[in-house]
Amino acid sequence: MATFVLYTVSFSYAQVHEFGGMLSNAFYKGSLTNTPTFLDVNPSFTLFYRYNVNPVWVVRPQFSYVSLNYKDANRKTPLSNRRNTSFSADIYEFGLVTEYNFFDYRGENKRVTWSPYLAGGLAAFAVSNQENSVTSFNFAIPIGVGVKINLGRQWNIGAEFLARKTFTDDMDGVPGISTINRVQAGDSDKTDWYYTLGIFISYTRYTVNCPR
Repeated sequence: MATFVLYTVSFSYAQVHEFGGMLSNAFYKGSLTNTPTFLDVNPSFTLFYRYNVNPVWVVRPQFSYVSLNYKDANRKTPLSNRRNTSFSADIYEFGLVTEYNFFDYRGENKRVTWSPYLAGGLAAFAVSNQENSVTSFNFAIPIGVGVKINLGRQWNIGAEFLARKTFTDDMDGVPGISTINRVQAGDSDKTDWYYTLGIFISYTRYTVNCPR
């Protein structure tokens, strides 16, 4: 009987609440470049809370600060040399992301201590363009992939790539089709994107329900 009670208590622990932070490098695709690269170092910081609905599904509200910086001078192409422009922007984002875990990496099977996952959701953000001192508000659809590793009972680490499709063409200060230094920049048929690739660490807070 005592063994049954201990077994029930051990399985009644709920891995529901998880708190963490992420450090990323950010980059963008828009009117000035169709090829996002890591040539510009753009730090991004994210604080998040994971609500583990079950071993598969996770709901994750998060707040992110993203610094974007693009320079034609770093590209060394004929177009970028002639255009010779740049932009810097600060993005403040609140997102609600859903994750799908492929493995129950914190279950009773101790041989499985990691899991890849898919992520997607909806985000609202404010972008402040430093060149023209304009702040605007818009929405984005984040979608990405990641991997989680369980370091023990409470600590987890991982890596994540998240792309945000925005609904604006003015994040970089180049709306529609524009001309910069007599060189065309901008595409009225495309909206801006921004991306983050980073590593995170999180802490799991366990709760226990009294056995009946």
